[in-house]
Amino acid sequence: MRVLGIDYGNSRIGLAITDMDKKICYPHKTVKAGKSFDEGVKNILDAINQFKDQIEMIVFGLPIHMNGKPSEMSRIITKFIEFFRTKTAIAITSIDERLTSKMAERDLIDNFKLNRKKRSLVIDPLAATIILQNYLDRNSILSDL
Repeated sequence: MRVLGIDYGNSRIGLAITDMDKKICYPHKTVKAGKSFDEGVKNILDAINQFKDQIEMIVFGLPIHMNGKPSEMSRIITKFIEFFRTKTAIAITSIDERLTSKMAERDLIDNFKLNRKKRSLVIDPLAATIILQNYLDRNSILSDL
């Protein structure tokens, strides 16, 4: 079974997916958030249609402030998650995603020398991949205890 990682934004949503063994994460796609939660969920579900029977968990990144308090965006994402749960039977969780977009952008600048326009095309799925890898790493550490 696979795990889907989501980097939710007001205009774009980055998606990443694991392999069947949940060991490797891959950037998948960027989809439009749409004008409503319903449209955003539909766009995500359409983008993962080929994997729909293989996904056992969806992991959303929550952008928490550095002081540990929820940001305005994390409140929006929490509401989106609540709505998403009404549209799917797949388990959904969230993980602190502080600085993942910054890490993704730094990687794209340092290692790939992409300009701003090209970075904007790939940053969301890359951030989702970082979120997903953090989730897998955390669960691996916990299962080793």
